[in-house]
Amino acid sequence: MPLAPIDLVTSKTWSEVTWRAGAEWDVAPQSLVYVSVETGYKAGGFYFTSDNPTYNPEKLTAYTVGAKNRFFNNRLQLNLEGYYWKYKDQQISHLITDSAGEVVFATQNVGQATMKGLEIETQFLATDTTLLTADVDYLDAVYDNFVYNLPNFGTSPSTSCPATPVGPTYIVDCSGRAPPQSPRWSGNLGLQQTFELRNGGSVVADARTHYQSQTLTGLEFLAVEEQKASRPVRRLSPIWNIAAAVILLAAGIGIGIRVASPGHQEGQPGTVATATHHGDSTDALVFTLLQEESASQRIKAVNYAENMTSPDPKVIGALINTLDHDKNVNVRLTCLYSLTKFSDNLLVRDALVASLTRQTEPIVQIVLINLLTEMKEPKARRSFQEIISNEKSSKEVKNIAEKGLRTI
Repeated sequence: MPLAPIDLVTSKTWSEVTWRAGAEWDVAPQSLVYVSVETGYKAGGFYFTSDNPTYNPEKLTAYTVGAKNRFFNNRLQLNLEGYYWKYKDQQISHLITDSAGEVVFATQNVGQATMKGLEIETQFLATDTTLLTADVDYLDAVYDNFVYNLPNFGTSPSTSCPATPVGPTYIVDCSGRAPPQSPRWSGNLGLQQTFELRNGGSVVADARTHYQSQTLTGLEFLAVEEQKASRPVRRLSPIWNIAAAVILLAAGIGIGIRVASPGHQEGQPGTVATATHHGDSTDALVFTLLQEESASQRIKAVNYAENMTSPDPKVIGALINTLDHDKNVNVRLTCLYSLTKFSDNLLVRDALVASLTRQTEPIVQIVLINLLTEMKEPKARRSFQEIISNEKSSKEVKNIAEKGLRTI
C-alpha cells in the first residue's frame, strides 16, 4: 500500500532591519577609545515533519566599549574591550516528538542568553626581529531562559538538567547553565623571531600556545561532555588565574618554522606590525585543528571552514572525512551542517548521500535524512531504502526515512 504524501510548507518570509551606532575619541595621539551598540539577526527556517512547523529568527543586541593604545615609539600595543550581548529567541536543534507521536529532529526557539566579558590583547616588539604577543579573555555566559521538549521513550532523557515528564514529552529546563564552548578563562601566548638571511630572505620561528579553563562540548550538560582545562587552577583570585594561565601557556609552547620569500616585508621597522601576519593559511589552520584531540578545537576548525566563501577541494574532503569518521557526535553534526552550506557542490551532495549508510548514531542519521529530504536529492532514495530495511535501524529513524521517500 503506497504511503500518503506529506504536504510541506516550502516558503516563508522574515524581515528585519539591523543597525549599528558607534562613536570613537582620540584621547591622545596614540590612544583611541570607542563605544558601539548594534543588533544582529539570524533568519528563521523549517524542519521536516508532518506538522509543517517553522522556527522564528534569532536576534542579538550587542554593546561594546574598548580602547586601543600604542606606547614606546609604537613598540608596545595594548588593546582592551568589554562587551555585553543579549540573545533573544535562540535557535537550537534537537529531537522532539511531533503531534503524530513521531520523533523528528527539529530546530526551535528556546529562550534567551546573556554573554559578557573582557578581552585584553597586547603585542610587544622587543627588538626589530622579536615580537611577543599575549591575550587574555574573561567570559561570563549564561542561558537566562532555556526550556525545551524531548521525546519520552519511557526512560529519563540523557541530560543533567531537570526534566519533567508531560505525556509523550519531557520538559527540560536548563536555565541558568553556561552554554557549550564558553570557557570562563582563555588565553594565548606567542613568540615570533625573525632570522635575516644573506640572500635577502628570512626565516621566521613562530611559537604559540593556548590555554582555556573547563568548558562543555554538548547541550546535555553531562560530565562526559566536559572538556577539562589544560591544568586545574583552583582557589585562586581572578588576577592569579590570569597569571597562572600565562605561566602554563609559556610551558606549553610548540615551535613552527616557516620560510619567507626573499624581499618579503610585513611592515616598517620599529613598529609592532613588523613581525605580525605572515600570511597564515586558513586552510592549514583547518587541517591542523581537525587533528586535535579536543572536540572543541575540531568544531572550531569546522566553523572556520564554514566561513570560507569558496573552500579548497582539500578542505571539503577533510570535512567529508570528519563527517564519516570523527568519534565525537557533536563534531560530526557540526560538520554536517557546515557541508550543507556547500550543497550546490555535486561532490558534497554525493558525499552526504554516501555518509548516511556509514552513520550509526540515530541523531546523525535523522539529521542527514532531513537535510537530504529538504534538498530533494533523488540519489538519497536508495540510502533511505537501505535504512528502512536494516534491522539495526531504530524505529524513529525508519519512520523519518519513510517520510523522506514520500517527499523526494
